[in-house]
Amino acid sequence: MSLLQILFLGLALSLLYFIGHTVYNLFFHPLAKYPGPKLAAISELCHYSPPPHCAAVVDKAPRKGEVVRTAPNELSISTPTAAKDIHGHQPKGRQTFVKSDFYHQKQGEALSISMETDPQKHSEIRRRLAYAFSTKALRLQEDIVIKYIDMLVGQAEKLASNPNGINVTDWYNWLTFDIIGDLTFGKPFGAVAEAKTSFWISIIFDASFAGALTHLFRRFPLLKLIIPWLLPNKDKLLRDRVEHRKISREMALGRLQKVEARDDFFGHLISGKDVDEEQTLKFLESNASTLVTAGSETTATALSGMTYYLLHHPACLSRLQHEIRSAYSSSDAITSDSTQHNTYLKAVIEEILRIFPPAPVGMPRVSPGAEVDGHYVPAGTIVHSNTWVLMHSPKYWHRPEEFRPERWLTPEDREYDVAFANDNHLAFKPFGQGPRGCIGINLSYMEMRIILAKLVWHFDWELISTDVEWRRDCSMHFLWKKPDLMVRMIPRVRA
Repeated sequence: MSLLQILFLGLALSLLYFIGHTVYNLFFHPLAKYPGPKLAAISELCHYSPPPHCAAVVDKAPRKGEVVRTAPNELSISTPTAAKDIHGHQPKGRQTFVKSDFYHQKQGEALSISMETDPQKHSEIRRRLAYAFSTKALRLQEDIVIKYIDMLVGQAEKLASNPNGINVTDWYNWLTFDIIGDLTFGKPFGAVAEAKTSFWISIIFDASFAGALTHLFRRFPLLKLIIPWLLPNKDKLLRDRVEHRKISREMALGRLQKVEARDDFFGHLISGKDVDEEQTLKFLESNASTLVTAGSETTATALSGMTYYLLHHPACLSRLQHEIRSAYSSSDAITSDSTQHNTYLKAVIEEILRIFPPAPVGMPRVSPGAEVDGHYVPAGTIVHSNTWVLMHSPKYWHRPEEFRPERWLTPEDREYDVAFANDNHLAFKPFGQGPRGCIGINLSYMEMRIILAKLVWHFDWELISTDVEWRRDCSMHFLWKKPDLMVRMIPRVRA
């Protein structure tokens, strides 16, 4: 048999395999009965479609139903019950839905709290960090948080005369990065003080996107040959990921070498870590990257979204201004505890987390072979609940595409609207739930309440970026890529 004949036979067999595999996936696969794009049924490429993440699947989900096939062996079941079944604490006798190989890293590599797939190992990491993120512990760190917020207020006052305003997208990133850096490593990063993006901030987004690319290459090795033509900056993305990990390692090493240090987040990770120093360093490096990224970018995204939506809903901004300015005679009185009593402030925060969740996509889990909201999901099937779909479904929310903070008010509030009485708050899961729910929820809420309250108390806001349309101009690349949002912060005249 000639070489040409061998090649032809190989191509013919490959084509037959592809056709057979396609027919099986479309008509005979256990998930074939579920709706979804045909491309999703035959290839995982739909799962890696251009941002927003798997847009075709997410957009079609509300119309096709709450159960959607998003890949040949993957289901999105977007109901409150499904979210609990998949991600919640499992009752006795029911196996855990473990994280999928989306979180896989190199063999022997220490994993962070977000990437660890083993439930027992994850539980140990979470146990170490739990106290640091508790309300009680954060209250002891509140002065650090407020120090940076007041620094931002001071910088905004200096720039108040600039008719072009300030780019709040950048400033919120700088602020949350400084806060999480100090709380994690016990040292300032200087982003707010210097009013500029530190190198680490500048590469976090690219590093996260590169992580998603690495996962894509593992699933589709041949794409390594194609991606360079589609992404001319691929090499920079991958270099930034390496640099991000290098900085994480340096920060972890510096903190590890501190004999005496403030009671920061890393202190809880180091405590009792009885393995060799190199493994400890890898463990800390991995968690440094996670804490800094998750602890800064997501809160900054929520704050940017709040600013945009409030400026586009003047009545909501006016109501918030009245509540905050009536409640506080001085900025110093604005604290984590005091803002717990500002009901409209909290309603604004909840509404932005619903309408524009910082983590909008479902977190993939592997079914052990169990029912999810009445649907039997075969063992080995990837399954998740899509946060965006849950929080935009008309089945659970009245006027789901509208920014309406009043939906979170109680009947005792004068602006309570009975039209929202049947909203299903069980569908509100911006921080996840169960043993894998976001450990930083208390810190995030504390930051958002104090930051928003202080900015509203100190300034009148004027939108400069009138051409920005938030939903149109934000795109999902594992993290939200946000547009510049120029806003004038005008010091208010106080009697």
